[in-house]
Amino acid sequence: MESEFIPTGRVMSRGDFYDGDSVTVEVNPLTGEGRLKQ
Repeated sequence: MESEFIPTGRVMSRGDFYDGDSVTVEVNPLTGEGRLKQ
C-alpha cells in the first residue's frame, strides 16, 4: 500500500542540498519557494 507516503505539502528546501556560508538559500514561507542569496 502506498498510504505510508503522506504528502506534507512542503517542498524540500534547497537548503537541504547546499551547506556552507558560501551559499545562502532564502525560503519564502508563504510559497515554499527558495532562491539563492548571494
